[in-house]
Amino acid sequence: MFVIIGSYRNKVAYYFDSYLDKSTGYVFRKFSTTIEGAKKFKSIAQANKTLSKLNCESFEIYPICPICKSVYIDRPATLRKDNKTEICSNCSCN
Repeated sequence: MFVIIGSYRNKVAYYFDSYLDKSTGYVFRKFSTTIEGAKKFKSIAQANKTLSKLNCESFEIYPICPICKSVYIDRPATLRKDNKTEICSNCSCN
């Protein structure tokens, strides 16, 4: 899974949702301050599609470790059970 993370008003912001206000024509974006409130994307393609609509350079896509549910930046390790699931380096040591 993947999340979109960036900076909003000098704080970490996790993308949650966007909606169009039909009365004003403005697109409003919703953000969360925690990963629990973030929208999770099943594929990198889905995350890229949403990120391209955000049109904001400060936001990037990050993977989520399926074991510890945290975002990781470093090179992923592979789960030994199936030899294909990518996990964070912290969980690969356990």
